[in-house]
This record gives sequence, structure tokens and C-alpha cells, in this order.
Amino acid sequence: MNTSSPTARWTPDAFVGGHSYLDFLNTGGGPAKARDAAPFEGWADVLDWLAMAGLLAANERRPLLRLANGSGARAALSRLATQRESAYAVLSAIAGDRTVPEAPRQQLENDIRLALRHATLSLVPHRQGAWLLDVAGAGLDLPRHRLALSAQSLIADGLLPRLHECEGCTWLFLDTSRGGRRRWCSMATCGNRAKARRHYQARQAAG
Repeated sequence: MNTSSPTARWTPDAFVGGHSYLDFLNTGGGPAKARDAAPFEGWADVLDWLAMAGLLAANERRPLLRLANGSGARAALSRLATQRESAYAVLSAIAGDRTVPEAPRQQLENDIRLALRHATLSLVPHRQGAWLLDVAGAGLDLPRHRLALSAQSLIADGLLPRLHECEGCTWLFLDTSRGGRRRWCSMATCGNRAKARRHYQARQAAG
């Protein structure tokens, strides 16, 4: 794998959630109603995704690659997957108007609290405040902590009422349409699949 620049595997079609954290959760879903526990091919693939999501600066990639040894990177990937699936369980329940499961909710809360303990508050006049993380302080957990802060932003910014789950797959998205009736993560993928199924069924019914 080329470790010097983002791979072509992550195309714009992978970023349709309307928020970076939803795009992260969507890395665990395929074209059907099933979750894939390991969508990332390795540590460099995680960094590729983060760079395309705008969550990793160019000068952070090389230090994170240097830190990654076999066991350390595997453990960091495991913690990242745990955060992703716990948060998905929480936000999928919210999107479906179901009771939020307590254990995943607690996991997400703990992830956010831990990220804040490693972050520094930046306040500059005439600019939006931000929680900052660096490689020196967070190490291999920089991606996990930065994503947890993205989750905190999603929750705190009042965006959850617009949260929906695609009718065709497990992907989550923010519905910003005027009528709030968006059904698909993307018309180019699940929307077209549904249209093709309807067309096929109509032809079968017509004999």
C-alpha cells in the first residue's frame, strides 16, 4: 500500500453522511443491512481515511506511521473499531426512534471524556474555539480521540434531530432536505439499487 498519500479506495462516495463522524461510522457498513467489523485494511488505511475526512494534517501522518508497530497498531485499530460499533449502536437507535442501549451509550461517553482529557482548549479572538490534540500527547490513539471529539460536536451542535438511517444499508446521514424525507444515503448507490429492484419487480409482474 502506498503510505505517502490517500489511496483511491476512499472516494467521495464514502463521505455522504453530512458529518465526519457519521462518515466514520459508515465505514463499518456495506451495501446491505449488515455491519463489517473490519473495513480498514490496516493502520495506513485509517490514516488515508482521516486525511480525506479532513481530520488529519499532512504533517501528522509520518509520525503516526513511525509509531505504529505490529501490536501497537493492532490494539489501536481494535479500540477504534470498538468506538465505531458502540457509537453506531447509539446513533442508529436515535435515527430509528428506539431506546438507546445503555452499554454502548456509556462507551461513547467514556470515549468522549477520555478524548477531552488528552485535548487542549484553543481560544483565539475572532475565531471559533476548538479542542486540539497532537501526536505527542495522544500517540496512536490520536485518530480515536479526534473522532470522539467529532462525535461530541455532532451531539452538542443539535444535529441529532436530522439523523436518519438509509433504508437500503446501515449508513447514517443528516437529512438537510426541506421536507426531511430523504430515504437513501445516496441516490447514486442505494437509491439506484432500489430503483433497479422496483423496475425488475414491475417487469416480472407484467410477465
